[in-house]
Amino acid sequence: MKKLLLMASLVASTAAMAQLPDGSICPDFTGTDLNGVTHNLYDYLDQGYTVVVDVSATWCGPCWNYHNTGALEDLYTTYGPGTAADKVMVFFIEGDGSTTLADLQGNTGATQGDWISGTPYPIIDNASIANLLEISYFPTIYTICPSRKIVESSQISTAAHWAIANAGDCQAAVAGTNLALASYNGSLSACGNLDMPVTIMNMGTNAITSATIVVKQGNTTLATQNWTGNLSTYDTDDITFSNVAVTDAAAVTVNITTTDAQASDNVLDPGLIPAAPVSWAVTVEGK
Repeated sequence: MKKLLLMASLVASTAAMAQLPDGSICPDFTGTDLNGVTHNLYDYLDQGYTVVVDVSATWCGPCWNYHNTGALEDLYTTYGPGTAADKVMVFFIEGDGSTTLADLQGNTGATQGDWISGTPYPIIDNASIANLLEISYFPTIYTICPSRKIVESSQISTAAHWAIANAGDCQAAVAGTNLALASYNGSLSACGNLDMPVTIMNMGTNAITSATIVVKQGNTTLATQNWTGNLSTYDTDDITFSNVAVTDAAAVTVNITTTDAQASDNVLDPGLIPAAPVSWAVTVEGK
């Protein structure tokens, strides 16, 4: 009954609790697997791995069905550590805080079966990681790129997971100096002057200590930041353009104007949309 109540609670809370947005920066986590080995997410990302995280619960039928497709097992044994590709790491995160080892072994009535036998990648029983990743339903499968960007990749095939890991967004840092625009973190509704917070990331092997970032509306520069700091590879910093006067939301972009090794990540379209017009109906009555 406890598992059924938890499932109902998860379904009811879905509307109030959102998954981590695609393209956002994944928070770091550390967990210890069933063999007593400690794993840190950012350690793997810093080594250039794309990390796939399956957050499931032992009582969850759809989780069990996907687990038994072998998609993540094949991904790990074909592209994981020690393989010729050596590019992908996979974790199973048990996200229900009441789960026991016996549940994972398939020895209770609160489980779909034996989750451990035949699973070559680490199993971490830690609901706090599920909470950190803002899980609102099971299973949730995330792909986390070396850049820390996260996407909900869902219950897809081995080939589809590998395609994401090989995509441009999941490439490791390039040689040399390469500052990238990682994300736009502000309001999408543009009405008059607007604060525009963005995250920059070092996607190169050289440390970065300065750069110029601008907000443009077409060919017109609306705001400029002469940033200084010290970013090692994959480090990030948040900057905010304050009180930007936007008149054409569709034409606004954020641009790194400092020359670096890869121009393709120097422009970010924040996806601003014009604020909806408000009309008022006024009735004037005479006496």
